[in-house]
Amino acid sequence: TCALPISEFMMRCGEKETTHKWDKFDIFGRKLIADSLILDKACFEIVPYRSLEPYCFVAVDAATMMIADSYDNETHIQGSTKVRGEYPSYVQLWQNRVIREFYPWEMCLGIRNPSTNIRLNGYGRSELEDLITNVTGMLNADQYNSGFFRQGSAPKGMLMVKKAGAGLNGDRLAEFRKNWNASLSGVGNAHKTAILDAEGFEWIDLQKNNRDMEFSNWQEYLIKLSCAIYRIDPAEINFPLSGGADQKAMFEGNNEARLKHSKDKGLLPLLKFLERKINKFIIQRIDPE
Repeated sequence: TCALPISEFMMRCGEKETTHKWDKFDIFGRKLIADSLILDKACFEIVPYRSLEPYCFVAVDAATMMIADSYDNETHIQGSTKVRGEYPSYVQLWQNRVIREFYPWEMCLGIRNPSTNIRLNGYGRSELEDLITNVTGMLNADQYNSGFFRQGSAPKGMLMVKKAGAGLNGDRLAEFRKNWNASLSGVGNAHKTAILDAEGFEWIDLQKNNRDMEFSNWQEYLIKLSCAIYRIDPAEINFPLSGGADQKAMFEGNNEARLKHSKDKGLLPLLKFLERKINKFIIQRIDPE
């Protein structure tokens, strides 16, 4: 049985002998929450005594953990053994091979967003999956902006060349274009100018700033949607955005009220989920009271 006080056992993630083997509780929590937010699977293994009380617990790569066909405790898997009236509930896959089976008391596979969708086979849907379009939009905007400075993906304008007399022939125009670009192209060949054959010299400005292109509004829109999916206020990630609701609780500053409300609807459910899993798989098995 557990020889340590429950609080110390939790902070060590196990008995004294595991002090230098396993993560401390804060690192364990970071691993678990990251997997939950990315995959909607928070997995940790409980190494039990013979009495099934926890000896230690450790976070497991959630991407490798799958729900076994025998999860319903009725479907029999060839080669699986029934222990204490239970078949394995979870399996660990590596390179498309089952490398280990876990019984219900050995593994927690926590899903925060369960669904009745039969195609999901009992798995949930993470916030990141709902944000695929948003994340793609952010990556495209960042790539476009970085390309603007790296290779001048947006030309500043075009130079229209007027024909003089018989006009510039193709060779003279090509020579002029070469000399112009060699003299005026920016770093890394940035901001090359297009030169076109025409009647006269005329500069056509194609350069637009971020305000003209509404890039800031587009990026702000993506950030707002992302924060809405995660149920947090953008101010929590240091993006105090314009155009938001300016409401505040009585006797509280605006930011204070918004951050408190944000934590209540975003952080609290996450902590409650972690609390329920730890209570069920660890605390109550050490001491039901």
